[in-house]
Amino acid sequence: ISCSGLAWLIALSDLLVDYVLNLLDSASAPTLLEWFGSYPDLFAGAEGGYGEWHLNLLRHLMFTPEIMYHTLFLACILCLLHGRYLWAHGFLFLTWWSHPFTGVELGFIVVTFLATEFLLGRKVLLSQLVAVVCIDAVFIIYYLIFLPRFPEHASVSRQMRAFGNPMLLHMLLPAYGMFCFLGLLYFTSADFRRRMKENSSVRLMFAWFICAVILVFHDRILFFTDPLMPMHFTRGYLFIPLVFFSMCWIQSLISGATPRKQRIVRFALIPLFMLHVPDNLVDLYNQRRSLARSDHAVFSISRPSHELLQRLDAFEETLTIHAMDLPPGYPLRLEYFIPVLTHHRSVVGHHLNVPFIRQKGQMAAELHQDLSARGMKELGLTGLLLGESSMERIENILSQSQYRLIFQMDGVYFIHLLLDSTSGIDERSL
Repeated sequence: ISCSGLAWLIALSDLLVDYVLNLLDSASAPTLLEWFGSYPDLFAGAEGGYGEWHLNLLRHLMFTPEIMYHTLFLACILCLLHGRYLWAHGFLFLTWWSHPFTGVELGFIVVTFLATEFLLGRKVLLSQLVAVVCIDAVFIIYYLIFLPRFPEHASVSRQMRAFGNPMLLHMLLPAYGMFCFLGLLYFTSADFRRRMKENSSVRLMFAWFICAVILVFHDRILFFTDPLMPMHFTRGYLFIPLVFFSMCWIQSLISGATPRKQRIVRFALIPLFMLHVPDNLVDLYNQRRSLARSDHAVFSISRPSHELLQRLDAFEETLTIHAMDLPPGYPLRLEYFIPVLTHHRSVVGHHLNVPFIRQKGQMAAELHQDLSARGMKELGLTGLLLGESSMERIENILSQSQYRLIFQMDGVYFIHLLLDSTSGIDERSL
């Protein structure tokens, strides 16, 4: 569970090469220990493009905002391994219900595995296979036919497709290390072919591997459809079968080998394991370092921001709020947290959650440049969080009957807008 890839080794080699080149170029080069201060950033660069996607099991389970549906996914797999298909159906339904990306991946794996077992005449009833097909069909219809009828959902879907983020081949070695090669090497062995015939667990893991590869690389395999965030199908789900089959390959080397060869293989496991541990340790250090930043708007929130949001939540009437020119110490993306930690709404949030984000962002930027009652009405604002300079502009633009100051704390003003006929955004026209 603690294993990962080899990005740490790539970053270390980059560090040493840069240090040597700098040493040759300058007589006053810093010491190696001083130079090592850049290592965390080099490591983040080595993981560029995939680091925040949590490609191995440990990081996958430590990302607490998403742990529920990952747990449901793994619970379903465990039920399949133990032949408890009724429970597996229940966990599959809950996974689909909780998250579409995880649901489609698990649904693909389960239907592939049960169909294979049924065709091979194993202990799978037709009714069990039909139940899985029905669960998958219901949610596919819901996500791909029913929800796109709504313009808001269609907009978010387009924004997700525009995000891209494919898994590129050069990422495989830093992301998965030797597990890429050892797992694939096992597929060429006679032991793999024998166990595929005899062991349903191996067949399940192979179905898992095939389905994960198709979804992770669907931007190149399923060339007839528009890709939808291929990296979102990694999340540790490609890592687990790769490690499983790597361990199977090592086990096949030990099985039937002479005692001397067994000792050699077991001894070789130590450096293999140690090579794949540092990635997660360095990542944990980087995450801890990131948590101290007041502008880190994904995993943490600063104390002043939290206290401000508590004050907002205490205001009973639900408002649509926009933040402008807040003082230092408050993240630029404070609005991300407003609908999460309060009962209020925000206009500009995360681009993968808010429909028509580009148009709304443009309207908000225009409001910042030309603060007016008309611009506030067009955005549908009923509340504003303001720094002192913006508060002065509001006092010059609006009469006292058009707003009410709710509270002021640490240079932040929260006002309730009382504009007539606040129109809001007609999202169907965007």
